[in-house]
Amino acid sequence: MAAGNALPHLVYTHRYIRQPPNGWLLSGNAVNMAHMLSVQMAAMYLNVYNGAGERGALVYTPGTQSANAAGFATVNALLTEANTELAVHGVVLAGDPNRTYQEALKNAFDKANNNTTFVQPPGTCPVSFTCSNP
Repeated sequence: MAAGNALPHLVYTHRYIRQPPNGWLLSGNAVNMAHMLSVQMAAMYLNVYNGAGERGALVYTPGTQSANAAGFATVNALLTEANTELAVHGVVLAGDPNRTYQEALKNAFDKANNNTTFVQPPGTCPVSFTCSNP
């Protein structure tokens, strides 16, 4: 994390505190959607920290508040939005009205963490066209 950034509001329970971080990451489940969102957000922080992602990169984030009209947001905006949401709603069980929103955030992180929703910069994927005359 960059200097001056607040620590993310990751949802921990006492049983996860005693586990190493990889145990906490791998134990994520969606019984409490805030827990699963925390796991995905932590994975993105680790990706950014280790150079596998950039805070300014665009990712597809439908259903989030930081998404633009086309459904894209920067990684930084997504991290900030999820951090704010977790600070307000740290327990989101089935039937909670905030569950759909947290699931959209979680899904955006999950897909970005699996490198399926990053916008590719121009020239990254060369395209060639061939034309044939009938």
